[in-house]
Amino acid sequence: MLITEGVKHVQISAQRKFKVNLAPAERQFLKTLIRKGSCKARILTRARILLLADTQQKDAIICQALGIVRSVVYDTRKHYVTGGLNRALYDLPHPGKARKLTGEQEAEVIAIACSEAPEGRVRWTMDLLTEAVNRKIGVSIGRTAVYKILLRNNIKPWRKKMWCIPFITPEYKKRMLDVLEVYERPYNHQFPVVCLDEKSKQLLSDTRATLRVRRGKPTKADYEYERHGTCNLFVAVEPKAGNGLSASPDTGQRRTMCHFSPIWWRMSTEKRKRLSWLRIISIPTAGRSCLT
Repeated sequence: MLITEGVKHVQISAQRKFKVNLAPAERQFLKTLIRKGSCKARILTRARILLLADTQQKDAIICQALGIVRSVVYDTRKHYVTGGLNRALYDLPHPGKARKLTGEQEAEVIAIACSEAPEGRVRWTMDLLTEAVNRKIGVSIGRTAVYKILLRNNIKPWRKKMWCIPFITPEYKKRMLDVLEVYERPYNHQFPVVCLDEKSKQLLSDTRATLRVRRGKPTKADYEYERHGTCNLFVAVEPKAGNGLSASPDTGQRRTMCHFSPIWWRMSTEKRKRLSWLRIISIPTAGRSCLT
């Protein structure tokens, strides 16, 4: 009898401590939410708990009416009083599980996937790749984790072969890790890290005027076009600062290191008031090494 009275006293205290008094706008929002029924079941349950608690119903009656346990009612009351309506209805974002691999280790996984398949195999499979990663890196991960790393980097070793780097040599791996180490350094406005790359593009123009889009009809363009040579696009990006600039030299010129000099000069000139050192990373293409 004493235990029963003690439990009943605790329940009554909790109901008084976390008393639900909905505003008219909140009450209307919850009724609309339940009527639509387009959200998750646990959110609808919490909305019904709040509406019943707003009518000063006891927790035991709410549990019996909704077929839930007392802890759900208690948590909903508590979250509403301490955090408001959104906190009572929706869960806080979960931090998620910590990543098993560092940036350098993920780069090694990509390097292994882009290397030649083992002897006697035509291509890499997920099982072979997972075994090779666990053996060479020394970290126990599953095939799903390896697949997600390849997916994030848009790599499908079972469909394509790596053409720009046929062999992963110790020298290449050393340079690759040096570049990755530069990327992972904390941001310092006096020592910016600038990524520089270039690409050749064709200059094309339409031979006939394009018909603009109309209601129910898409834009119509003729398939014929006229060539106007090529153009080399140079882009410099400072990723951790959100800055960038681009330039285009004269068309038809061969790309040399002289064309990169104006880009470097513009980056250093625009930052001359706060610049102590400019660190430039050139993204390598076929047969070209990294410049740091």
